[in-house]
Amino acid sequence: MYYVMLAPGNTEFVTAISRGVLRTRSARLSAVVTAAEAAQKVRSAQTLLNLLNLLHAWRTNEPNEYANRGGTNGVAYRLWMEAKQFLHNKYHQAVNTPDPPMPVGCPGTTLLGVYVPEGEGHVEICHGFAYRWFIAAGRIDENPTLPAVGGSYNSATVPPVLYPLGFAGYPAARVGGAMQLQVGDVVAMFSGVAAGAPSLGHSLIAETATTWFSANNAGTFGVGTGRTRIDTTQNFGVFGGHQMGWIGAGNQWMRPDGIVVDVVYRR
Repeated sequence: MYYVMLAPGNTEFVTAISRGVLRTRSARLSAVVTAAEAAQKVRSAQTLLNLLNLLHAWRTNEPNEYANRGGTNGVAYRLWMEAKQFLHNKYHQAVNTPDPPMPVGCPGTTLLGVYVPEGEGHVEICHGFAYRWFIAAGRIDENPTLPAVGGSYNSATVPPVLYPLGFAGYPAARVGGAMQLQVGDVVAMFSGVAAGAPSLGHSLIAETATTWFSANNAGTFGVGTGRTRIDTTQNFGVFGGHQMGWIGAGNQWMRPDGIVVDVVYRR
């Protein structure tokens, strides 16, 4: 997970909740501001728990102010999710209080209860999104050779970090027509397997066994380049003379461009 709201010196929350010198803020909101600044300076279990408790108290006791000021660019929600995920990933402490609802227009994506900030928009690479989600979920640590922000997410740089066992080291996603995936698995599609030169082509997160989520799904599923979910059981139709979708009952997928990819997963 790369932290935006909790980055030292970040003022996005304070800027978003400000309404001019003549407008007052509640004591609970002022307490949140103080707690957020403290957590930015020292991200300890204590400062993060204090911030989460104060955010919850503000939301439940001042719902109108929370919706109005905290809803600006989703800053209150994003601050909550960052603090909760950092607390879980770094200090292995869970928060029993339910997450607040993600406000309309909030940037970024929440997938399986894990929030991932905005990437590079419509040019975001699928491998980058999958890598960021895996980090945010606490499944792996950010690798210094592949930064979660500004990294180069291609078929050469990603496999050693996200798929260190290589194509042959991971099980097939589909066997005998039956999906083998569990929620939260990372799905990897490799081209060139038959030729003995596997090359990473696409990465996604399994939202369910058959519904996968990622970015830049145009080349593999024929949909847009933004972050989207894919129901792999649907009839994708014919593209350029190729019937896109699963081939037979195995773990091969036909892309719109006629390239066959082998689908494996890591857990």
